[in-house]
Amino acid sequence: MFALNWDACAELGTIYKFGRGVEEDIGKAVALYRLAAPNNSDLDRSYLGGKYEKGRGVENNVEEANRLFLLATNNGCACGCVRIGMNFINGGWFIEIS
Repeated sequence: MFALNWDACAELGTIYKFGRGVEEDIGKAVALYRLAAPNNSDLDRSYLGGKYEKGRGVENNVEEANRLFLLATNNGCACGCVRIGMNFINGGWFIEIS
């Protein structure tokens, strides 16, 4: 049996997202982010939130994007915090902060 490295899933997803050494494939990137996001990979939560925010590889859903950014931020992920701040500045914040 082997254990998955959730941050490695984030990095592999990014490789597919940008087509670095492989053919660009947003679907594979999203699948990798979804695999790791429920397993406390805050980097994947933030990356997956970005896909929902822009509607790339998934249906556009700003509320879900912000939920994922908030989960990542609550666990200390700076990139999630930045995305929340940008959405707040740009008027895209649609969930309550408690």
